[in-house]
Amino acid sequence: MKDLKNKKIFLVTGSAGFVGYHVTKRLLELGHIVHGIDLMTASYYDPLLKEARLNVFKNSSNYIHHKIDLANTAAVKKIQTDVGNIDIIIHLAAQGCVLRSFEFPHEYVQDNIVSFQNILELYSSNKSKKLIYASSSSVYGQSKEGDIIKEDKKNDLPVSIYGASKIANEVMAQAYYSYYKKPITGIRFFKVYGPWARPDTVFFKFVDQIYNNKPIKLHNFGKIKHSFTYIDDVVDCLIKTTTSIETRNDFSLRHPIYNFGGPHVLLEDCVKAIEKAMNKKARKEHVALPDGDRWYTFADSSLAERDLEFNPNTSITMGIKNFVEWYLTDYVHIINNLKKSKYSNSALKNKIK
Repeated sequence: MKDLKNKKIFLVTGSAGFVGYHVTKRLLELGHIVHGIDLMTASYYDPLLKEARLNVFKNSSNYIHHKIDLANTAAVKKIQTDVGNIDIIIHLAAQGCVLRSFEFPHEYVQDNIVSFQNILELYSSNKSKKLIYASSSSVYGQSKEGDIIKEDKKNDLPVSIYGASKIANEVMAQAYYSYYKKPITGIRFFKVYGPWARPDTVFFKFVDQIYNNKPIKLHNFGKIKHSFTYIDDVVDCLIKTTTSIETRNDFSLRHPIYNFGGPHVLLEDCVKAIEKAMNKKARKEHVALPDGDRWYTFADSSLAERDLEFNPNTSITMGIKNFVEWYLTDYVHIINNLKKSKYSNSALKNKIK
């Protein structure tokens, strides 16, 4: 349903990424104008998936795409000239594969820290009313079994470069919040999953491997338990967050940061839900926990529930069922068709040459 009376202009970074795609799609359905930024590269998965996401918006006159590198300061500054007034910025672009961050730390500094600096500068220099940015549960580092993580937990012991980059984002946001006195909200995501997810995420990997008759690897010898958060629950609340009113007057306090975490579930139970949805048994390999990975997270999201009406009510069974249906009915065909098109166009170009 379109909400034309409250039509706004949004800037969404990472608009062809997993969460960015869903947020952009919902904003367009509500009748808003979205300027999306995405370089359309993917270092750790096939960029054809990004193209497939972007294709969903191609017939919308309210979507304008900007293919720029957010780490390029001049290109981000030019956005101000090209776009003009922006009501709300939602910054979701990032290098997100946690275990990869030690292999390519410079990429994570450029794409997660330098890029965010440029977004903060863009926000501080225009008339935008709000900046919402994606942080991560990775800022908390390792947790002990039984620990329930609240936003005030000390977060100076990250176990990955990715986690460190997100801590840096939060500190940088605080400096701009205090100095420029403009509303900024940070969201710490916990294991977001669902249709159109990145292929490096755990449920995607498991479904893809089971589908292709490959064994799945259960880290920490199967002893894994996390707060898994379904994408629709995240997007529902993010959209509400864009319209929430900033009531704070004391900008010396910490800017609002919220946990977005869903049901707390054993990974073994998630595998059972996948097997049921696929009607196929998984071949399991129990392996040690990789360095930089975490085996236990338990989010306390009561602050987001109170302030933002966050309602992570999608059960793991239903969420996984929805994801498996998307993978089997849409993803396999979408990617195969895009690959055929890509190879056909490539062959045609070679023939012309």
